Amino acid sequence: MKLDFIPNENMIAVDPSGNGTTGLACNIGVNVFLSELSIKDFSDQHSYFRAIITEIENVPHFDTVKAIVIEDFILYKNTARSLTNQKMHTSELIGLLKYEFIEKGIEIIIEKATIHKNTVSDTYLKKHCSWQILEKASSHKKDALRMLIHNLKKRRNNG
Repeated sequence: MKLDFIPNENMIAVDPSGNGTTGLACNIGVNVFLSELSIKDFSDQHSYFRAIITEIENVPHFDTVKAIVIEDFILYKNTARSLTNQKMHTSELIGLLKYEFIEKGIEIIIEKATIHKNTVSDTYLKKHCSWQILEKASSHKKDALRMLIHNLKKRRNNG
């Protein structure tokens, strides 16, 4: 899939889930790559987390990536009850990703989900992206793509 604008930089976006499915989107110039990993495909949490890091590091031209955008995990009052007695694996994953890639000198951007969901709607994706590909993509891949597009455009306009 290709972007309909020329970005200033290469970036990776992560829609993290510590106990579900993590979506990834990255661009190399105008080319966009989407992937996802599901914990059910791994024997334990550690293997899943390690696979996410490896997937990010295996992005083509990873050495040119300037920033990684990660969707934040916020415990809202209306969802807090449903997460009672759960380990906060998504928060752990976010912390691990921050540590791992700050150590590599990559800028980390933590962003609320509402920001990119409001600025890069399904209507936008249908108009500007290959909807035939996205129509079959999971919500995790789409959310990662939304983050990627939002931040690339924001930085291009401010840079």
